Amino acid sequence: MWLKDVACLDKTQSGFIFSAMSLIALCYHPFFGVIQDKLRYRKNLFGVIAIALLFMGPFFNHLFLKLLSG
Repeated sequence: MWLKDVACLDKTQSGFIFSAMSLIALCYHPFFGVIQDKLRYRKNLFGVIAIALLFMGPFFNHLFLKLLSG
């Protein structure tokens, strides 16, 4: 709904965006696995995840929309 309402994309374009995001996530997954293995289950792992989540909102609201329009 966000891609339709805010970014004004149709269903085909939204599907392409979701498939591209999934492909990128599959490529980055091994690197995040290595980072998680090094941090183990300490408080640092929670901090890294929390910081990553804090940056997701501004990324999608500002940078992602500019990337889609440009």
